[in-house]
Amino acid sequence: MTVLTALALSFVPKFEDKNNFMAAMIQKHERLEAIESPKMILAGGSSMAFGVNSERLQEEFAMPVVNLSILAGLGTPFILEELKHSIASGDVVFLSLEYFLDDGQNRLKKRASDLFPPAADYYTMSAYAKLELHLEDVRESLKTKLKVKIKRLLNPAKKSLIAPIYFAGAFNEYGDVVSHLEQENRATLDGKELLEYRYWEQIPRLNAFYAYASTKGVKVFYLFPPLAQSQYAINKEAIHLLQDDLYRDLKIEIINKPSSAAFPDSLYFDTIYHLNKEGRERRTTKMIALIKQLLND
Repeated sequence: MTVLTALALSFVPKFEDKNNFMAAMIQKHERLEAIESPKMILAGGSSMAFGVNSERLQEEFAMPVVNLSILAGLGTPFILEELKHSIASGDVVFLSLEYFLDDGQNRLKKRASDLFPPAADYYTMSAYAKLELHLEDVRESLKTKLKVKIKRLLNPAKKSLIAPIYFAGAFNEYGDVVSHLEQENRATLDGKELLEYRYWEQIPRLNAFYAYASTKGVKVFYLFPPLAQSQYAINKEAIHLLQDDLYRDLKIEIINKPSSAAFPDSLYFDTIYHLNKEGRERRTTKMIALIKQLLND
């Protein structure tokens, strides 16, 4: 690292918006530290954050539950490293990752560690990448401020509204997103895409985490994520090829099928992975049945 780069990095400000969605990581880890093992830990992207009623799981199995999930954009390695720093003997982990989830976005990882400093141990980023990211943030910030000023000039009486869904207080004490439960479904679902099959490069990482968890006396189970049926239908071929790879190569026990994790589009709130109030209850009911089956085997 050059002296100039080091000097520039010393002036890179931290992201300090405590109302940001990512700031919920603080609350989640406070709960994690406050309860003793054995406990149930739910992990994944926002499909798990939006898609389960942890209170029902806790009541059903008489085991404290923590939902660590926030955003898929943090990436598989980040999520697994967070779990490694969070598990203890006797814990049970239910892991559910969005299809073909990759290494994630540097901006989200940096934002997470700015708001929750221990998260810096969950990822690695070069000094140059951090500097480049900061310069991008500065440019975007200037653009945003300019747009806001123009809007205020054109509409001086119109006040900006804080997003009612994606903020730190969107989560309940268990770590589930609940800010959307009484909201109407959005007119269209975001995130629609045609998945391109590839051998999922995260499988070895998942197996390495499973091996680590086993040495700690932690049980790990994998669930396919809740995907809107319309998207499951058009991506069935890629998903089934992935399913075959996971059944063959993943060491973690898989307890559901992609088809059983697909729900009608009417049960989704704003994206193809975010279940609404009724949807999360239906998925929770399915999870309870799956876990009971595990206990009976």
